[in-house]
Amino acid sequence: MKLREILIDESDSVRYNTSPSPSLSWLSDGHARWLIIESATHDEIAGLFNSLGAKSEMIADHIKGENWIQRIERSDVYIRANPSPTAWDAFEKWYHMVVISNIIITIHATEIPDMDDYIQRWWLDRPAPESHVNCMLMQIVKMFVSEEVTFFNNFRLAIEKHAEGLRLADPTVTVEQLESRMTQCYHMTTVFYEYQVLLRSVEYNTDRTLSSKSFVETFRSGAETIGILRDGIDYMQRRLEELQNQHLMDQQVKTEQRLRILTIVSVIFMPLALISGVYGMNFDNMPELHEENAYFMIMGMMGLLITGMLGFFVLKGWFR
Repeated sequence: MKLREILIDESDSVRYNTSPSPSLSWLSDGHARWLIIESATHDEIAGLFNSLGAKSEMIADHIKGENWIQRIERSDVYIRANPSPTAWDAFEKWYHMVVISNIIITIHATEIPDMDDYIQRWWLDRPAPESHVNCMLMQIVKMFVSEEVTFFNNFRLAIEKHAEGLRLADPTVTVEQLESRMTQCYHMTTVFYEYQVLLRSVEYNTDRTLSSKSFVETFRSGAETIGILRDGIDYMQRRLEELQNQHLMDQQVKTEQRLRILTIVSVIFMPLALISGVYGMNFDNMPELHEENAYFMIMGMMGLLITGMLGFFVLKGWFR
């Protein structure tokens, strides 16, 4: 299990800790915190919630099922996000969000490679938000939504490069690459759907702590942005299917062209092979063999056959 902590201290400065030790004292020290949990087992997550005073004995048994987060029996748990996970080991960046008192907890199925970079750009290189859980939540949502927009744009550009490669008949563009991109689209659709569920669940939360206009507007705007990205992913899936079909058709055309050339060569050499076979037979009574210019006559006849057949194929458009 990998833990990270972002803390807003008394001087309204951001402190980043890569090895925090969650405890009950966090709930009473008045600091707004963001605890990031990555690559944790079910039992490790249950133990962590126990350390924060949440009765979570049933989490290990129910974490894969629906509404598992509601097994945390604390009255001040006022966000229960993403109630219907698809698969714990799926390709997902954000799996659950829970807020206990002044602590924001996000649980991620796998370690996020770019998280240090996100934190540097969004927390350490910027003025700290107010030391309040609402302000931290808004900053977290803005960070993840903005990074997803950036990821989406880069992904779209990569697909357009694939399209350009297909148009230019780039041999490095393969069907396997397109299939990999389609798989990524499928995973991204799942992730964006769960983001949207999360943001909508907060937007419609009736808890008075979360009812400020700017707070709700941040989550509503984030949900709308993620919805637009989902529509974009649907479009890119269709685009990838078109590219895949185009690639397969191009390969089929190339195969047909090769077969056409082989067919033409075979048709040309069939009569030549027949003539060679006839005059290669060891019969004594073959008058042509005793003609002075027989060799040149046969070679000329073969040349006329080749020329005639090539002309016929050109007229029929077989070389187009």
